[in-house]
Amino acid sequence: MRSIASLLLLLALFIIIFALLGVQLFGGEFGYDDTVPIPRHNFDTFYQALLTVFQVRRGAGRGASWQRVWGYESPSEV
Repeated sequence: MRSIASLLLLLALFIIIFALLGVQLFGGEFGYDDTVPIPRHNFDTFYQALLTVFQVRRGAGRGASWQRVWGYESPSEV
């Protein structure tokens, strides 16, 4: 039981460190247009960065993440 708690604590520490790093590197860097709602996965605030790192860590929302990286809206446009 103690080893599982240590592993979860280490995982939480890594998530927090990468969220802080993401806020420092990418916070406010993407100029979102006022007419388009800001996506949930961003690094503008610490809370949103925690959620983004957790989503990336568990593999959820990969499609939306790659859309932001490559700048296209649907796979048919590739």
